[in-house]
Amino acid sequence: MGYGFGELQAVRLDDILGALERNGIEYMHSGQARGSDIFRPASLRTPVPRGFYFLADNRLMPAGATQSLLMVPSDGGAVAGIHRIQVADPQLSYYIALADLLTPSVTPGIHPTAVISADAHIDPSAWIGPHCVVEAAEIGASSQLHASVTVMEGTRIGSRVRVEGSTVIGATGAAWAWNARTRTRVVQPQIGFTEICDDTFLGSNVTIVRGSTSETTQIRRGVIMAHGTKIGHGATIGEECHFANNVSIAGNVDLGARCFVGSGAVVRPNIRVAARTVIGAGAVVVRDTTREGEILSGVPAKSREQTTKRLSGVPDISSM
Repeated sequence: MGYGFGELQAVRLDDILGALERNGIEYMHSGQARGSDIFRPASLRTPVPRGFYFLADNRLMPAGATQSLLMVPSDGGAVAGIHRIQVADPQLSYYIALADLLTPSVTPGIHPTAVISADAHIDPSAWIGPHCVVEAAEIGASSQLHASVTVMEGTRIGSRVRVEGSTVIGATGAAWAWNARTRTRVVQPQIGFTEICDDTFLGSNVTIVRGSTSETTQIRRGVIMAHGTKIGHGATIGEECHFANNVSIAGNVDLGARCFVGSGAVVRPNIRVAARTVIGAGAVVVRDTTREGEILSGVPAKSREQTTKRLSGVPDISSM
């Protein structure tokens, strides 16, 4: 359904239940809502009338969430004016339903303001947005470059990759040596490669530096990288890692699969980080890690005691 600026998108109850069924999610619906009734996906932090929410961790319904639709994990008792959908995992089921119903579709093509090299190879199903620059690079099926993205020579972008505005992929690094005789810097040409693997999301203002010589800077499958992150030359980012905003990864870092890196964290050059590591916000990692699943925090970062509690702001990777 259409919506204007400041309006929340709306979905019918029948559409929500249909999305659950298409995705193999078992549910039980209770309440007086009809299939044609409209609900608006919303956050419990900013409740709206006739909102659609998920409830987990024993949170209470706020007063403003009247005549709403709620995904719940189990029968905790009826709430006046609330219609419920019982599922095994409310948050996951909520995300799946919204992704099914509300993921925007993009018409493939190249915007007329984009600048595309004659040596670029772009899959016909990809979308290249306004003012993008694509040099001699490869862009795979169903990938999307939003406005003002730059893809430099020697870059390969896989399938279903989404890149948001003003991001630069394959940027030039700054490696140099000092010539004492001439008292000048000698800059090493940056002639390596960059690979962004399938199903990756790169937020806005992200910079991925290409490999310096024979190196390939590689962002592996399923990585989510929030806005403002910088990745140095020759780094390898493992599958399904999650980056919060403004992370700095130096050159030749090897980050294992399914790591979480908090806002503003820094990893020094040539560091190896084991899989499933959680790096806290603002931490500075200066030593290799070898044990999977460690929690690193502080400056310099040190391992902290493991916890069975869900860490604030960290996606649940326990079942991954």
